[in-house]
Amino acid sequence: MAIYTFYLDKEDYFNSKKYMFLKKTVGNLAQIINQYLVVAKGINEVYISGACWGKCENKVQDLITESFVGLNKSEITINLVGKYKGYSYEKTKTVLMKEKYHVHTFFFSKKSDHRKMIFFIKDSIVQAVLIGSSNYSPNTYLKHLSSEADVLMIDANGSANTEVVETIKKLKKDVNGIYRENIPDDLISKNLSEKYNYPVISETIVCPDDFLQKVFNAYCSKISPNL
Repeated sequence: MAIYTFYLDKEDYFNSKKYMFLKKTVGNLAQIINQYLVVAKGINEVYISGACWGKCENKVQDLITESFVGLNKSEITINLVGKYKGYSYEKTKTVLMKEKYHVHTFFFSKKSDHRKMIFFIKDSIVQAVLIGSSNYSPNTYLKHLSSEADVLMIDANGSANTEVVETIKKLKKDVNGIYRENIPDDLISKNLSEKYNYPVISETIVCPDDFLQKVFNAYCSKISPNL
């Protein structure tokens, strides 16, 4: 399995006027995941473990808008997972339902869960995973109250990621003159960062073919629907 790995550091991207992700200038984490969802084709499920979720409905509305603007609401299901010490997904669920999204909710077997992960799914197959320190909340995704960093892993062979991969290859060609699989990742990342203020990109081909799916399956084995 080839995986494109993006290191997303808030110190670099927040409110930057030149930080680009998949050929679009972005200034917060919600805009980054939205750009992935727009460029990827056919993502029909998202699983969000939000940890310290937003508590103010108006602010959550802003987060939902920036995360999912431009998507066909009838073609995507948003799964909200977990709660943590006074925080829950209830405000997020309320906003999503008002916006006419399909919403399902889940709990982990433990009473309190601090996972901060998003799985992007097409037809039950994982296409990408975001994992890191960012709670799915307006204060974390839309503001810069503290330093945060996350890693986005994209399956280079995922059926939703054809255009994503082509975009990455075009950027590499623009920087290096010609795209070659054997160009060292550190050189690609250095040149992209200098020319575009672009997030670090690494290609890994040492993972089993179903690595991301196994991660997701392990995750799903620990959650239960909130009936």
